[in-house]
Amino acid sequence: MGTAANRLEEISSSIMPTDKEIQNARDRVQEVRDKIENGLDCKTYISGSYKKFTGVSPLNDVDLFIWFSKPTLRANTLKELKTINPQNGLNRLKSRIKKLEIPHFQIRLQDHSLGLKYEGIDFTIDLIPAFSADDPKNSSNFDRLFHIPEVSTDNWIKTEPESDQRRLAKLNNENKKKLNKIIRLF
Repeated sequence: MGTAANRLEEISSSIMPTDKEIQNARDRVQEVRDKIENGLDCKTYISGSYKKFTGVSPLNDVDLFIWFSKPTLRANTLKELKTINPQNGLNRLKSRIKKLEIPHFQIRLQDHSLGLKYEGIDFTIDLIPAFSADDPKNSSNFDRLFHIPEVSTDNWIKTEPESDQRRLAKLNNENKKKLNKIIRLF
């Protein structure tokens, strides 16, 4: 019989996504990224538990952050962005995404994103539209403050996905690579 720490290590390892799940997610996300970046004026960034290595099996969703150019969002400033209803912004994105002919079963409106649900498998890509004071045409660095929609509060909320991921990685390293395992257990 092992120690509690050993048992928790075993459980954490047993719920990690498999190599096959990771490859499947990587392939699907790359296909969507290519179509979105080629069809819309934006740049993309993978975020969430997949990027932070805190996801569990089955790996059934990946968050794709979409940094839109200001003309695409029809807002040049945060003040202008706040006049756009988050739900209306997501619905506009939904109609533009449908035109890209990305294979999926349905696109559903969520609180912060659009969910691209694939037919026949339990896999969704969450498309999160984002606005920044800078335009993606001038930078590819995602290490900045963004505003994303929040339908439930009818607001655009602040987030820093790359900074959050970097802070978590630092804390995980400082804690002998155990923090991600603990997060996965929860």
